[in-house]
Amino acid sequence: MAEYQDVLTRPILRPHAERAREVLALMAKFAVRVSPAQKLSLCSDPEDDRFLECALAANAAYLVTGNVRHFPKNYKPVQIVAPRQLLNRLIEEFG
Repeated sequence: MAEYQDVLTRPILRPHAERAREVLALMAKFAVRVSPAQKLSLCSDPEDDRFLECALAANAAYLVTGNVRHFPKNYKPVQIVAPRQLLNRLIEEFG
């Protein structure tokens, strides 16, 4: 949550500060909290490894990120996708 807080409160997003606060509140309310069981070192940005560790601990099908390039290209069982990719997949599956 600290990483999301940091990203969503950056100066570039200041015009959207109210929306960022709403998103953070929703995340805090609905997020599944997990404690990663394993430590990974697979991402080009070491801080992104924490997200992958959490996705594995939560048995997540997807890890959605705007920084797909920071993550391993083919990592199973978690599919690493950009937000648009996830939306397209959901549209394909559920119409």
